[in-house]
Amino acid sequence: MILHTFYNIIVSSSIPVLKLLQYRNEKIKLFISERKNLFLNLSNKIQYPENKKRIWFHSTSVGEFEQAKPLIEILKSRYDTYIILSVFSSSIYKNALKYRFVDVITYLPFDTIFNAKRFVNIVKPDIFITVKFDLWPNHLITAKKYGAKTLLVDATLQPESCRLLPIIKNFYQYVHRHLDYVFTVSEYDTERFKPLLDKNTKLLTIGDTRFDSVHKRYLDSIKGSSSLRFESGDVKVILGSVWPEDIKVVLAPSLDIVSKNNVILIVVPHEIDKKFINTIETQIKDKGLKYTKWTNLGNEKCITKDISVVIVDAVGILANLYLLTDIAYVGGSFSTGVHNTMEPGICGQPVVFGPVYYNSPEACKLVDLGVGFSIKSSKEFKNIILDLINDSIKRKHLGLTARDFIMKSIGASDKIIEIMRISNLL
Repeated sequence: MILHTFYNIIVSSSIPVLKLLQYRNEKIKLFISERKNLFLNLSNKIQYPENKKRIWFHSTSVGEFEQAKPLIEILKSRYDTYIILSVFSSSIYKNALKYRFVDVITYLPFDTIFNAKRFVNIVKPDIFITVKFDLWPNHLITAKKYGAKTLLVDATLQPESCRLLPIIKNFYQYVHRHLDYVFTVSEYDTERFKPLLDKNTKLLTIGDTRFDSVHKRYLDSIKGSSSLRFESGDVKVILGSVWPEDIKVVLAPSLDIVSKNNVILIVVPHEIDKKFINTIETQIKDKGLKYTKWTNLGNEKCITKDISVVIVDAVGILANLYLLTDIAYVGGSFSTGVHNTMEPGICGQPVVFGPVYYNSPEACKLVDLGVGFSIKSSKEFKNIILDLINDSIKRKHLGLTARDFIMKSIGASDKIIEIMRISNLL
C-alpha cells in the first residue's frame, strides 16, 4: 500500500534526525540510549517455555499499562501463560520492573519493518494485545503475519480523530484489518470503528478495564489504608493531581473557603516540582493559614487541629488519600485533559474538574449523572464547593451515586478473557 510505504519512509528517515537531535535534547538522548542493545538484551532475557501461551502486551503510557494490568493478572493467575510486556518510555519501564505478573519487560524498538520482524522473531507471540489506540503498524502487521492473534482492548475513537479523515482513514483501514478482535469501551466507539474494520475483525462493545483497575486499587487502598489521621472531623477537600493551570483557578478560592469554614484542604501536585510547591506555599502564607508538607509529618502522619492545609510532596498515595476526603477536585482539566475521576468516584465523592474533560468518558458520565461538575472559573468552583460543604446530605447522596456508577461498570476484563477462552485463544 502506498500510504504504508510513505509511513515507512517517514519512520526510517526520522531515525538519523533523532540521533542528531539527541546531542541537544536529553529526552531524545534517553529514548535512544534505552534502545541500545535492545535485541541482544531481549534475546538474553526471554525464554521459550513449552505448553505456555506466549502473550505479548504493549503499553505506551502509564495509564494504558494500568488498563492492561487486570487482563495480565487474570491470564497469569488462571492460565498457563508467559507474559512479555513492551513499553515506550522509561517511566513505564521503571514502574513495570516492580510488577511481578510479567515475565519479560522490554522497550519497543523504532517501528521499522526490519525492527518489527526482528522483534517478533525473538518474542514469537501466540497473542498480541495492545491497549486503547496504541497501534504501531509494522509491529502489528508483522505479529499478524507470523501467526499471532491480534487484539485491541479498551478501544476508543473520538469523533474528531484524525484516523477518520479521508486520506488517513485509508491508511488506518489497512492497519486495522490486521486486528482479529477489537473490544471497545462504548457503543459510540463501536459505531465509529466500523468504517475502519473489515468483516474478518470481530468488533464487540465490552467496557473499560480501567474500572477493574481502579476497583483493585481501591481494595488495595482499603487494606493498606493511609496512616494519615485528622484530629478534627472537618470537611476535607482534596485538589488531586493538580497542574499550575489548575492552581491558578482553584487554589485562591479554596484557601478563602478554608479561612472562613471548618474545612481542611489537601493539595496533591501532579508532579513534585520544588518551584511549583513554593508557589503554593507562598499563597498559603499570604492567606495566613497554617500548613504542613506530607514529608514533614513523620511516621505518625497526624494532622493537628491547627493545621488547615496539607501539601503532599510525595508520590503514589493519591488513591489512599481519596479514602479520607469528602470532595475532590481532579486536575489536568485546565491543560491537556482531566486525570482519573474514577478514583475519587469509587471512594464515594462528588467530583469537580475543569472544562477539558471530554478525553474522559467516565467524567462525561459523571456530569450526565449530576455527580460530576465542570467549572470554568474560580467563582464557579467556589460556589460548587461551598454548596457541597454546606449540604452534607446532598454531598453524601452524590458521592454514593458516583460510587454506584463505578461499581456497576467493573467486569470488562473478565468478559474479554471469557471471549478469548471460548474462541480457543487460551
